[in-house]
Amino acid sequence: KSLGNIVSIKDFLKTRDADVMRMLVLMGSYRAPLIFNDETQDAAEKSLERIKSAFRSASPSAKGLPAGTAAELVTQSEATKQSFTDAMDDDFNSPLALAALYELVKAVNTARDNGATDAQLEPAQKTLRELTGVLGLQLKEKTGSSEMEAQVTVLIAERNEARKQKQWARSDQIRDQLKEMGVTIEDSKDGTTWRWL
Repeated sequence: KSLGNIVSIKDFLKTRDADVMRMLVLMGSYRAPLIFNDETQDAAEKSLERIKSAFRSASPSAKGLPAGTAAELVTQSEATKQSFTDAMDDDFNSPLALAALYELVKAVNTARDNGATDAQLEPAQKTLRELTGVLGLQLKEKTGSSEMEAQVTVLIAERNEARKQKQWARSDQIRDQLKEMGVTIEDSKDGTTWRWL
């Protein structure tokens, strides 16, 4: 402790979400020493964001996947369940279990990009929620105060107007301002969506 190389959980939670600690542990083997530094914490945070991305809603203009493609998502869900179970049965191989989850995340995100509806995404998302729950991941989305959210809405409207007027510098300035507030935005043909970083 006198060397300053001890971080209490209380101190850790002042700067990071509890799921980051859970993911940090899950990314390594319980038989090996845990590497605890900024890089591994950042990697754990990115892995969490990757998983959370699969829980986003379908595009408002989603037309739905063809039956065959929708069936592939169901098949991937079942394959993920089996791979996840096999990994956990293999001496609690959590890195391999996470790899199985990432396959389902990829399938869900690809399906959404290809026009899947919420109804088509929901079964796979439910499977993902169930399996991440087994690992103790809570996957809570960050939220801000209602005042902050109102401010974000105003800024996005202002940015959309700047984009219509082809005022690209102003648009980029607002994007940077939102990023400083802890907000990431995504533009699509259906408009702009945002979430807390």
